Amino acid sequence: MTNMRFIHISICVAVAAILGLGAGTASAESVKDATALFNQGQVVEAAAQLATILEKAPDNLSARFWLGRCKLESGDISGAADDLQAVLTVKPGSTETRYWLGVVRRRQGQVEQARALFEQVLAEAPKHRQARESLDEIEKAVGARAAETSHDWVLATPSNRMSVEVEGLAIKPGDVQLFSDHVYDYTFADPPVDWTLAGGLWELTNRW
Repeated sequence: MTNMRFIHISICVAVAAILGLGAGTASAESVKDATALFNQGQVVEAAAQLATILEKAPDNLSARFWLGRCKLESGDISGAADDLQAVLTVKPGSTETRYWLGVVRRRQGQVEQARALFEQVLAEAPKHRQARESLDEIEKAVGARAAETSHDWVLATPSNRMSVEVEGLAIKPGDVQLFSDHVYDYTFADPPVDWTLAGGLWELTNRW
């Protein structure tokens, strides 16, 4: 009886091990299939497959990474940031995750964070071509902006309006500042007034 019970328990353990191994293999194969879809440009299909995998295995970092890539590709920048940051938190040594999180931060306009992430990638992998190119683009854009702000590059127009064109950097209207010697201020709405103010630093907002 004892021997039979031992054999029965051993068989159960063996079956459980086989099933567990099979589930892990199936999950890996599913991520591989989703990655293939992503590389073929079928981002929506890949994201759906990865989301299904994560419902069953929330700790699957490979699926989480590729879902972040899918979200970045489809324009869900905030979602991509959440997924990639989650992977990097658990696996801080993932160079590729760090690089793609840098891409996301740059898209979000967080240039300094993006720069720091690209620099960390290059410290770990000096030959990482994409990180080097991304960092060079940031340095070039920042350098060009510094050069422009060193002289009077804003010109008066007949309509008394100004516009700013920037390439390579995301700009939030509330973060833009204008230096001027003579401006009209329509802050007071009632009664209508036409205030002429002295020079200074004025914060811009989108008023149209």
